[in-house]
Amino acid sequence: MGVFQYAVATMISNILIKSWEARQIGKLFMQIDTNKDGVITLEEFQKSDITQHALNFAGDASIEELFNNIDVDQSGTIEYSEFITATMDK
Repeated sequence: MGVFQYAVATMISNILIKSWEARQIGKLFMQIDTNKDGVITLEEFQKSDITQHALNFAGDASIEELFNNIDVDQSGTIEYSEFITATMDK
């Protein structure tokens, strides 16, 4: 495989991986958004098993701090785009 072919194959692989990650993260969002209104409230966030698991990796952060860090526009809810941005592997 030539250098160009390898570069193209790598680029395609990265796109496919990012697409798969986005779908998985979207599924997590829908699991946390229990009333299916398209946003996650603090109450939904607090009740989620997913959030409880994430706290194991958040050090000393509380659920409220984690929520506020994801809620970038400070609207009081986490929109889908904020959730995707916060959870995508950089």
